[in-house]
Amino acid sequence: MSYDPNQSNNPESTPPPPPNENPYPGYPSQPEGQPYIGYGYPPVPQPGYGHPPQPPYPGAGFNVPPAQPLPLGEAIKRLPAQYLRVLTKPGAATFAQEKGKAAWNIIWVQIAIVAVLAALLFLLSSALLTPLLFASFQSPRTMQIFEFYRNLSLPLSIAELVLVPVGIFISVGLYYLIARAFKGQGTFLEYMYSYLLFSIPLSLLDIIIAFIPFVGSLASLAVFVYMIILQVYMTMAVHRMSGGRATMAVLLLPIIMMILACALSFVIISIAVSAAKNMQ
Repeated sequence: MSYDPNQSNNPESTPPPPPNENPYPGYPSQPEGQPYIGYGYPPVPQPGYGHPPQPPYPGAGFNVPPAQPLPLGEAIKRLPAQYLRVLTKPGAATFAQEKGKAAWNIIWVQIAIVAVLAALLFLLSSALLTPLLFASFQSPRTMQIFEFYRNLSLPLSIAELVLVPVGIFISVGLYYLIARAFKGQGTFLEYMYSYLLFSIPLSLLDIIIAFIPFVGSLASLAVFVYMIILQVYMTMAVHRMSGGRATMAVLLLPIIMMILACALSFVIISIAVSAAKNMQ
């Protein structure tokens, strides 16, 4: 290409490209009125490394760290400290810090421990408490029932190894689906993991205090109420929900169960009263 001495060096003399023509050949065109994002322009912020985590919802007041599941051995070592933290520092911020450690391996370890403990407790209660209950009854019929129940104690204890995990998945799954219906955004993995962090230690505590005379029932009620409170905080953190929606999502299932229980009790009482009248 030859040099034209008559060509002006003034860049303003270069005619602009047509309005609809891409001024950067070989690169994708940008929307009209916006500069081309490339060399000489600041990069567009992207979520990830170097950017602060975003709050779970507007006004939450805390940030959610990135998910960092721990190796199984390390996760097992940290479980007691995590149990203590969520019980002694209740709040959505606490669960927001813990939910990122969720992993299926540590979930299954906790469920397996609970199932084994439930089976052992059932077997122990059958071996120790059942003979005491039948000790005052010496009739042949009572002894037959006792032998039948004692023979079933081992199979029923083994069945606990299956029934306990199934029950956990059903109950947690129902709570999770209800929270999703309230526009929750969390995953089932995080919800299950966070649920076990408070339900396992409080359930064990409930079993222990149930044997305390006089105050056992009141203490169990207090534990149940505290579990509801922690579940509300956990739902807020996992599903990035406000406190009001999280409370409704948690209380809906117990309310439905109470209504069904009252209706069933009313039906049973009505049948019993009707049967008593017919016997007169």
